[in-house]
Amino acid sequence: MSSPEILDKPVPSDPFARQHRSWAQWFGPGWQAIRTETAARAQAAMAEWGLSEAQPFGSGAVGYVYRARTRTGEAVVLKVEPAGAAWAPDAADRALVVWNRAGLAPRVIAARDDGRTMLLELVTPGTELGAHVGSCDESFAVVGDMARMLRAARRSAADGPFPTIAEHAEGDGWRRALERRHPDAVAELDALLALPATTLIHNDLYQDNVLRAGDGWVVIDPKPVLADPHAECFSLLAAAECVTGAAVLARYARAADLPDARLLARWVRIRALIITAQRAESSTPTADSARWDGRLQALARLLDRASR
Repeated sequence: MSSPEILDKPVPSDPFARQHRSWAQWFGPGWQAIRTETAARAQAAMAEWGLSEAQPFGSGAVGYVYRARTRTGEAVVLKVEPAGAAWAPDAADRALVVWNRAGLAPRVIAARDDGRTMLLELVTPGTELGAHVGSCDESFAVVGDMARMLRAARRSAADGPFPTIAEHAEGDGWRRALERRHPDAVAELDALLALPATTLIHNDLYQDNVLRAGDGWVVIDPKPVLADPHAECFSLLAAAECVTGAAVLARYARAADLPDARLLARWVRIRALIITAQRAESSTPTADSARWDGRLQALARLLDRASR
């Protein structure tokens, strides 16, 4: 495995240094093979789709993203997600198709590799939500409203099946992480996963994944699952330092048209415990991850006290 010194000091000549640090943390010793395979898929997609002028684009930390042009000169975005052995295809391309019909996502021009490699229209101006708001409350209001509209988008049989959140949890090791770090929370996870899972949610909806498109907003980078709608809570985890009490959750619930703020709080708490449990077992923590872990731990304690 790469040393912490390498992980904390990105190589300036590597345009995807941030992604590579993340992969080393997530995938362990096999991350270099994933890097080679992902780069090969990017080159294959560029050849198949006739892309030119491809340049690294954006500030994401998960996959390779390029801005390029098609044979007709259209400006597009190529996204190539890493394919770790435990990562099942998550139907992101098909979810974006559903939401594009409602004007809530960019158009998917083409997809391959089980949806891990996508060609998308370029969103303009394409700035992240955080550049347009001045507070967490403003951000939560926009994200909550987007969550409401995403749920309302109509699906058809042609959109195909989507995994349930229980299936996602199994593949991502949620229960195993809690059994090792927070065994007293396993029953709560099981209870939440047993709730009816019929609503398609983004599952990674926060301000970095909401882009300005004209005078509206679109979402990118979903990890779509069928779930209880209150499980759409990642924005509250990403900005855990802003969740200072039940009133913040109540405002988000109103913006998202969620009927039960207490159920939302239960999802936020269990997801905070899962994230910190999984990250505690990483052998390559960073200063940034430690700060976020501390905020998530504080949030879980706050919600635990509030639920009693």
